[in-house]
Amino acid sequence: MAKVTEAITLSAINNASTSVEDSEQQTRQLGVAHGSTDSSVHSAGQTSVLVARTEEEIEQVRNVWNSWHWHPNADIDFYLLVLRSNPEILRPHVLVLYRDSLPVAMLVGRIVHSKIETRLGYAKLFKTQARTLTFIQGGQAGDMSPKNSGILISEVIRSLRAGEADLAEFRFVRTDSAFYQLLTQGPGFFMRDRFPQVQPHWTMTLPNRAEDVPARISAHERRQIRRRTKLLEADYSGNVRIEHYASATDLDRMCRDIEEVAKKTYQRGLSVGFFDSPETRGRVQFEAERGWFRAYVLYVVDKPCAFWMGSLSGGVFYSGDVGYDPVYRKYELGKQLLMRVLEDLCRQGAKQMDFGLGDAEWKHRFGDAKWEEASARIFAPTAKGLGINVLRMPPIFVDQVLKKTLGKTQILARLKRLWRDRAVKAIQDGPTAD
Repeated sequence: MAKVTEAITLSAINNASTSVEDSEQQTRQLGVAHGSTDSSVHSAGQTSVLVARTEEEIEQVRNVWNSWHWHPNADIDFYLLVLRSNPEILRPHVLVLYRDSLPVAMLVGRIVHSKIETRLGYAKLFKTQARTLTFIQGGQAGDMSPKNSGILISEVIRSLRAGEADLAEFRFVRTDSAFYQLLTQGPGFFMRDRFPQVQPHWTMTLPNRAEDVPARISAHERRQIRRRTKLLEADYSGNVRIEHYASATDLDRMCRDIEEVAKKTYQRGLSVGFFDSPETRGRVQFEAERGWFRAYVLYVVDKPCAFWMGSLSGGVFYSGDVGYDPVYRKYELGKQLLMRVLEDLCRQGAKQMDFGLGDAEWKHRFGDAKWEEASARIFAPTAKGLGINVLRMPPIFVDQVLKKTLGKTQILARLKRLWRDRAVKAIQDGPTAD
């Protein structure tokens, strides 16, 4: 079966490449030069690919885009907000595939001036600057059949060959999809991503009633959470509360309180997670106005100590930034807060909580479904593009071998804890001079 799948995959991309190349004359007749930075339409028989590279051209496909609204991260107005607020984003790059003049599939991306990093665990080993064609999470829409996927990926390769970017990155693609098979098998040997970093994606089905949430986790986990909750209440009797934020009117206070916690977390030591910035506030404002935004903050003696953020859309809560003050580690505030979040979501009629990527221990305990995703890349056939690919291969290979080997023991979990404690200590010690 694997050989048949590979044959179909390679055939799809090869046929797509051939049809696109054969259509160069048709493309020029449309008045669009190959490699132009303006909107272009590349035709092949009864199929064509529109590439939108400006906000004006994005607006021309708004109706098509909205008809495929499938994930809050891929909402067209949210996409434009991020485009305008992030100075590292250079321009849009959105592909729409038409067949018989009807839109059938789309890839949502943007050209970004980005830092390419390779890590061994949490340690940075390789870093450089690159022009990246990034296709966002949830950025594949419509009929992503092998044939359609092959045409779209072939168009991406065309852009790389034309020098529009040093590499293309497709974020969080399901590994069981035909599209992923094309990404990892179709491009040339040195252009393809030899070691995509695969991660599990966990979700939890929510019950209809808030009081039924505890029954969704194991008896052992329930006992542990009850014990930690009683311990917290005993130590801070009457001084523990949880506040729920959803309105833009509470933006200043919420961001200030969450930042108070976030700056103490290991995520901050790794330069990820929540940052109280104008860009973050703009996103929160947008989501609140759409009715998506939800945030929960746990206070101990009026001091913010843990938070959980996310977006509720289409009956699914997409978990976002989370964190807790490590001073309160023994209480496991994250799990205590999660239980209250789940109960509140049930009362709001949510049907599922999407925990997102990562294989954290707590996701095993709360999640009831998972699949695998990976961020796969295609590298431009240039000295810089191929050089980045070659330099990143050895450390990524070692990292994956070590994770696979150590993952069978408790050593990997201990190493992660060690790295996180080190990140927290670095935050507590403050910045050091270079």
